[in-house]
Amino acid sequence: MSLALRLERENAARYLDVVEVILVAFDDRARVTLVNRKGHAVLGYADGELLGRDWFQTCVPAEQREQVHAVYRQIMRGELAAVEYYENEILRKDGGRRLIAWHNTTVRDDSGRIVGTLSSGQDITERRYAERQAANEQQVLEIVARGGALPEMLGRILSCYETLLPGTLGSILLLDASGRRLHTGAAPKLPPALTAAVDGIEIGPEVGSCGTAAFTGKTVIVSDIATDPRWRLYRGLFEPFGLRSCWSVPIRGAADRLLGTFAFYSPQPRTPGEAELRAIERGAHLAGIAIERAATESALTASDRRFRDLVGSMDGIFWEGDAAAFAITSVSPNAVRILGHPVEAWLHPTFWADHIHPEDRSAAVAFCQDHTSRLLDHEFEYRFITADGRIVWLREMVKVTAENNRPRWFRGLMVDITETKQAEAQRAALERKLQETQKLESLGVLAGGIAHDFNNLLTGILGNASLAELDFPAGSPNRGCLEDIKQSALRAADLCKQMLAYSGQGRLVVSRFTLGRIVQESSHLLRISVGKSVRLDLDVAAAESPVEGDAAQLRQILVNLVANASEAIGPGPGTVTVTTGVTDVDRAFLDRAWLSPAAPTGRCAFLEVADTGSGMTPETQARIFDPFFTTKFSGRGLGLAAVLGIVRAHGGAIRVTSAPGRGSLFRLVFPLVPGAPDPAPPPARPVAAWRGSGHLLVVDDEETVRSTAAIALRRLGFTVDVAADGLAGVERFSADVARYTAVLMDLTMPRLDGEQAFHRMRALRPDLRVILMSGFNQSDAVARFSGQGLSHFLQKPFQYSDLVAALHAVLEPAGEKLKVES
Repeated sequence: MSLALRLERENAARYLDVVEVILVAFDDRARVTLVNRKGHAVLGYADGELLGRDWFQTCVPAEQREQVHAVYRQIMRGELAAVEYYENEILRKDGGRRLIAWHNTTVRDDSGRIVGTLSSGQDITERRYAERQAANEQQVLEIVARGGALPEMLGRILSCYETLLPGTLGSILLLDASGRRLHTGAAPKLPPALTAAVDGIEIGPEVGSCGTAAFTGKTVIVSDIATDPRWRLYRGLFEPFGLRSCWSVPIRGAADRLLGTFAFYSPQPRTPGEAELRAIERGAHLAGIAIERAATESALTASDRRFRDLVGSMDGIFWEGDAAAFAITSVSPNAVRILGHPVEAWLHPTFWADHIHPEDRSAAVAFCQDHTSRLLDHEFEYRFITADGRIVWLREMVKVTAENNRPRWFRGLMVDITETKQAEAQRAALERKLQETQKLESLGVLAGGIAHDFNNLLTGILGNASLAELDFPAGSPNRGCLEDIKQSALRAADLCKQMLAYSGQGRLVVSRFTLGRIVQESSHLLRISVGKSVRLDLDVAAAESPVEGDAAQLRQILVNLVANASEAIGPGPGTVTVTTGVTDVDRAFLDRAWLSPAAPTGRCAFLEVADTGSGMTPETQARIFDPFFTTKFSGRGLGLAAVLGIVRAHGGAIRVTSAPGRGSLFRLVFPLVPGAPDPAPPPARPVAAWRGSGHLLVVDDEETVRSTAAIALRRLGFTVDVAADGLAGVERFSADVARYTAVLMDLTMPRLDGEQAFHRMRALRPDLRVILMSGFNQSDAVARFSGQGLSHFLQKPFQYSDLVAALHAVLEPAGEKLKVES
C-alpha cells in the first residue's frame, strides 16, 4: 500500500472515530468489516472485537434475526432496494438492548455488484422510552377521564404499562375494608388459576412482594423469587408458571391511605431499571386516582359520574351548558383558581369565545359548534387568556346530550396542559440544537482536516516562492511573478484560516482586551469597508470589563459583519451601527442563539452590528452560517461560517434578529474575565538580515516541507539533516545527540508523531531546543506540550521570513524581537 493511500486511510479512520454517530459496515455475508469508536461504545465491545463476526448472530435479537437477515440477503442479491431509514433493537455484549435509528446505503465494487452495506445510526433508546412513557401516561389519564367499571379500567391501565415494560405481566391487588386482605383488582395476562389462588391473601412481612408491600407500605423489589426469603411460602405456587421476579409498589389515595398494590412479574430473575421503576411508581399513582374515582362515582347519579368525578380527581374545570344556545350555564369553582375569572363571568353568552386567544378563536369555536350540532362528543386544544393576562393551553373534553335528536345539553372538562406544551416545545428546541451542534461538529472536523492538509501544500509553495524571490534583484520582472505566486498562496492560506476558524481550530493568540478597544482600533478599516452612501455609527461603552481571546480573530469578525451589513444596505443610503457594552445573558437568549457548548450566562460583554438593509427571510437565516452559503452573485470564502467558528472557539454565542425590509441585527456575547486588559505589545524592531550557525534536524512527512525548509536553513548558514517521520527523526538524532543545535518537527506524522518523537529526543538530551511546526492551531498543538520545554511554534504555511524569526527567537532569546522583511 502506498504511503499516500495509507495516510488517507488513517485520516479517514480518525475522522470516523470523532463522529458522534455509530458507523458499521458489512460484507455480502453480513460479516462486520468496520465499526467506529461510537459503535464500540454503544455495543460494549473492545476495539476490533466485532470485526469478522456475523452481525445478525452477534448483535440482532433472536426474535428479529431471521426476518432482518432475510431482507439483507434480498438486498445483497439486488432483489430489494436498501432501506434508507429504519429503527430496530440491537444486542450489547452484556445482553442489554438499545434502540438504534439507522440510515443505510449499499457498497458496490467497480463492476457495480453489491458487496456490502454501510450504515450510520443514532442511539434513541432513552428518547423513545421517554416518548412512550409520556404517551402511555396520557393514554392512562384518558382512561381515567372516561371512567367505567373499575376492573375494566384497571385492566386497561395494566395493559398500557405492560406495553411500556415489554416481557412483564401486571397485577393490581386491592386492599379490603378490613385492611388485612388483598383481592384481585386486575391481572389481564396472569393465569386465571394463579389470580384465583392469591385472591384474599392476608398481608404480612413474608407474603411475597405484594403482601409484604401492603404490610410495610413500602416498595418491594424481588429480583429472584427462587432465593428471596419473603417468597419462601409462595414460590411453589408461582414457579410452575415461569415467574422469577416481582416488583410491587403500594397504591395510595388521598391522605396517604393504602388502597392496594401495583405489581409486575418477569420470567427472568432481574431488577427493574431506574426508568422502569419510576414508570411503575407513576402507574401506581394513576391507579390510585382510578380507584378513588370509582369509589366516588358510586355515590353519584349515572349522568353525572364522568365529569363530577374528574373535578375531584383531576386538576380541571368542570362546566355544563345549553347546547342549543351554545352557552355555559354553570362552572366549577376550579375556574377561579386555574384561570382567575370569577364563576359568574362565565355565564355571559360570549365570555368563553371572547377569552380564547385571537389566533385560535375562530377554529376552536367552529370545531366545537360543528361537533355539537352533529351530537358528537369531542376533544380539542386551544390557548386561553387568564384574568391576569397570561396565555395558557387548555385541553377540553366535551360530551353532548340530545333531546328529540337535537343537541340539548353539553358538559365539559377543561384541563390546563400549559406545562406539557412547554415541555414539548423545549424538547423540540433541544433536538434542533442537538442537530445544529452535530452538523457544526461534523463539518468542523472535515474543514479542519482539509485545512491542515492544504497548509502543508501551501508551505511548499509559499516557502519556495519567498526563497526564489531572494535570488532576484529589486525591479526584476521575475520578482513580480513570484510576488503574484506568494499573494495567491497567502489568499489560499487565508481560506485555510477561515476553515480552521469555522472548525473551532483557528490559531488563537490569547490576550485580555475590551471589545471597545477592538472597535476603536479598527475604526479606520471599518469606515473604508462601508459604501459611500452608508453612515457608520460607533457606540463604544466608556468602561468595559475585558474578555480573553484572539484580538485579530475578533477584529476579523467585526470587519466581516460590518462589510456584510453595508452590502445588505446596497447602493442606497443607510446606517450601520456598531455597539459594545456589558449585558445580562439568560437561558432564553441562548435558546435562540448559535452557541458554543461553553456559552455563558450572567454578565457578558457584547458586540452588536445592526443595519437598515433589506433584512433576511427565516429560510435565509437558517443557512447563513453554512460554509460558502451566500445570497450574492459571487461569494467570498466561508463568510459567516468563519464568524460562527471564531465565536464558538471563544466560548461565546451569536444571535441573529432579522426580517425582510426591517434590517438585521447580529449580537455576539462573550464571557467576561476578571482583572484589567493587557497593555498593547511594543512594536518589533525591524532587522535587515540575520544569519545563524549550527546543525539543524528537520522532521516532516511532507517532502515539499522538508526540502523547502532545508534550502532556507542552509541559506541562513546552517547545516541541515532531514527525516521523513518521527521514528526516522529519533533514529537520526540518537546517532549523535550532541550534534544538533535545534530540531524543527511536524506534529502529525506516521509511525511516530511529533509529540512522541519530542519526548524521546528530550529523554536523550533534556536541553534540546525544539520548534514545533503544524497546520493546526497553536493553542491546541502547544497545549499537548505544556510544561515540557517546547521552544517555539511555527504555524504552517510559513514564508522564509517567518522561519528566520522563529529561529532567531529560539537561538537568540535574549535579543530584541526580530521582524524580518522578506
